[in-house]
Amino acid sequence: MSELAGVHPDYTKYEDNWKTLRDFYDGSDKVKEAGTRYLPATEGMMIDGMNSGEYGFQCYQAYKQRARVPDYVYQAIETLVGLMHQKDAIIELPPQMEYLREKASATGEPLTALHRRINVEQLTTGRLGLLVDLPAVVDQTKPQPYMALYPAESIRNWDNREHSDNHGELNMVVLDESGPVRKNTFSWEEETRYRVLVLGSAEGDDATGKYRQAVFKQPALAYDETALKAPSLRGKEFEHIPFVFINTKDLLSAPDVPPLKGLAEACKGIYQSEADYRQNLYMQSQETLVVKGGTRSNVDRAGATGPVRVGAGARIDVDDKGDAKYIGVSAAGLSEQRQALTTDREAAKVKAGQLVQNNGSQMESGSALTTRFNAQTATLNQIAQTGAAGLAKALRFIAEWLGADPSKVKVTPNTEYVNFNLDGQNFVQLMTARQMGLPISLESLHAVLADRGMTVMDLTRELEIIRKENVELKDLLPSAAAPGTPGSGGAPGAAKPTNPQNEPPQE
Repeated sequence: MSELAGVHPDYTKYEDNWKTLRDFYDGSDKVKEAGTRYLPATEGMMIDGMNSGEYGFQCYQAYKQRARVPDYVYQAIETLVGLMHQKDAIIELPPQMEYLREKASATGEPLTALHRRINVEQLTTGRLGLLVDLPAVVDQTKPQPYMALYPAESIRNWDNREHSDNHGELNMVVLDESGPVRKNTFSWEEETRYRVLVLGSAEGDDATGKYRQAVFKQPALAYDETALKAPSLRGKEFEHIPFVFINTKDLLSAPDVPPLKGLAEACKGIYQSEADYRQNLYMQSQETLVVKGGTRSNVDRAGATGPVRVGAGARIDVDDKGDAKYIGVSAAGLSEQRQALTTDREAAKVKAGQLVQNNGSQMESGSALTTRFNAQTATLNQIAQTGAAGLAKALRFIAEWLGADPSKVKVTPNTEYVNFNLDGQNFVQLMTARQMGLPISLESLHAVLADRGMTVMDLTRELEIIRKENVELKDLLPSAAAPGTPGSGGAPGAAKPTNPQNEPPQE
């Protein structure tokens, strides 16, 4: 095996968790493809043989096929990412980097799409990496560095000089880029290839070295330091590896525990219980015929005898003192299995965040629901902030390469996950509170309306249309007062108080 295939000890520690989460996110086909990794064979199946073609193996395939794989991991990730991206993050960039909004990655995806993919990886495995790189052919007059996203499984090895005087300085990263490569017009082949990033020498003893990288492909996978090249932009080489680790809580090289690890374990348990439950249901309908005494076999209409058959149209002759009956598996444990499955599924729904919405008999107030939801999504806030910080760090690498001001790069994620509706009564109360001294402007209130999707116009345009409508209404109904006239001080649609004698108000 090539030395490049070596992995960091932390990779080995978390690899099994990453695979489990990835498989349950990918769905039923991927989980069942893994066979006994998630669904062990029964003792009887192993006795009957688990090699292809053997009876035990055939029984296992039917056992696995009947089982249902829960999709709570997929539902949780899609739901949580949807909440995180109800609104796009606010991303501020220097003018030289505006091209990234439309083409930020090696595959040409927009910056918002790349940000969403970052959050998906954070929720799936709790880890990913971003590499800032240059195109194979660089236009030095208008260079456009991009970001490449690497999932946790692809970041095989790394060293950040944890045991040297240069603590925290990333010195080496090995990225697995293996996959299908088109060899001819229509044919594809799997190719093993690794991208190696180093600072100075791979041994890490050159603190003032330059950043270099190279891709090593099969069959020549042996590491060759002379193959490393230093990326250059406008004659400038770089003094650090432009690679960012993004976990759920930090940007360190050490992986975090995946946030949905407990949910994946719960799904694995439900899958196994499902298989046993449905196996028992199947066995209930597969009773065994028992014949007491001797038989004279089956006799067909022509009088010929044959092997014993059962079902409509079959006849079994037994001796005078004989008997025939069916026996089957007891159903005594089915109700307990069903109840256990129900309990496990409810627990998994809680872990998946499906109980965020109020399902009680009494409605919660907006503030109570907000408080409960925020308590349940504290981890989600942390993930959103960490993902935004990692993206900002990668963007600052690009700013540095382009000679732009890195301090002008800012990424502010959305952390408002519940969009509570405001009804007419809420707005009447807000306008009344404004009259009583609440320090809020009409522009701010209009912004709330726009945020809820109730208007697409700015405040100036909105007021112009209101004035026009009031004039038209006054012409149609000259005896009626125009409701909600801006500047009148009253709530929209509210009647004005009358005081015909213009007397001062009574104390």
